[in-house]
Amino acid sequence: LDELLYWREKSAEARAKAQAREYPSAQATLIVAARSASGLSGLLPAANLGSPDQSPRFLRSSPEVVTLVEPVGKRITLERFSPAARATRVSQLYDRMFATMPSNVELSQPLELLKADLLVSDAQPPLTLAAASSLAAAQAGCFDRCGGSVKAIYPNSLIVTRLTWPQLLPLGPPSIEDVPNFQEQAVLQVDLQPEWWQHSHFFVKPADDASPQS
Repeated sequence: LDELLYWREKSAEARAKAQAREYPSAQATLIVAARSASGLSGLLPAANLGSPDQSPRFLRSSPEVVTLVEPVGKRITLERFSPAARATRVSQLYDRMFATMPSNVELSQPLELLKADLLVSDAQPPLTLAAASSLAAAQAGCFDRCGGSVKAIYPNSLIVTRLTWPQLLPLGPPSIEDVPNFQEQAVLQVDLQPEWWQHSHFFVKPADDASPQS
């Protein structure tokens, strides 16, 4: 079964990577679009990118920042989505950005295919720890990647984001003293319309697949 999961993982990764041209990474698309070229506009001062001792900050009013990014309709990929604890699923906060998306993902067919391959039924539990982990992640709706179209984008402060979306902080919020210039830190929240999902051991893109493939 471990070998079967290995090849399922390789297949899912290959199909997700095939989307890269049409769905580039969110960081490559939106963070670059929000970067300041002159130091007088944009969301992130160019000199600050990649520098841990300096924080991004708003350089213009929020509506102007959103206009500079021009996000609506762009197709992007984000990584590591949390389990669907409520109506909205949240991606991992990474590189000044995170995404929210609806949690109603239809996974009945890929789940049944995965169970069949792993010889799992109501009478037969998973035979290995890896199989049990894979099924648990799929049933919880944990995805490695999700690609979709940007519906909206919101610049926000880091502290408000962390308080609004506790899923972003599994270990609890940091103390303000630990983060220099905490009040100046900024993040982008992307409202994503999902179009495909990559679980560790399957890939689903309903628009392309009459029936989801494993």
